[in-house]
Amino acid sequence: MSDATATPLLESNPPQRVLDVFYIRAGWQSAVSKAIESNLPVVASLLRDHRFYVLNEDQAHDYLKLHYSLVAAVPIMVVIDRGAAQRNLAAGFGFRLCFGVVKDPETAVALLKWGVQMALMSRAELMTKAVRESGHRETFEGLIDLIGEGTAHLVEFGAA
Repeated sequence: MSDATATPLLESNPPQRVLDVFYIRAGWQSAVSKAIESNLPVVASLLRDHRFYVLNEDQAHDYLKLHYSLVAAVPIMVVIDRGAAQRNLAAGFGFRLCFGVVKDPETAVALLKWGVQMALMSRAELMTKAVRESGHRETFEGLIDLIGEGTAHLVEFGAA
């Protein structure tokens, strides 16, 4: 019998992952944007261990000038795990929720809740796997974009 201590396969207390979460609005008013924005204090509270940013109108317009294909998709929530990018993962940097394609406020708030749930998952790989699986199951066509290798430039957005 050896005195060596076994190494656990999974850490019981994995290092805390800190996400950057951006809420992007262009200033257009709609029932969906009002419903989402009225719930931002709850989102901020649930994501208090992460960095949560609400872009002002000028910042949002700068972002949309770079990503003009998203103009019709605002408001948008972008969730980025910069640590995943630094670990050179092939995928799993985060996701983007495009509320602008949702027509009714109740569906938008349900999508917001789902996005917060995904963001609270413990590991980036699990987060994006869950987004991929449930996003396909729910068929939110055009509502959910995974951020991975092809969109690594988004990880630079908001860098200090």
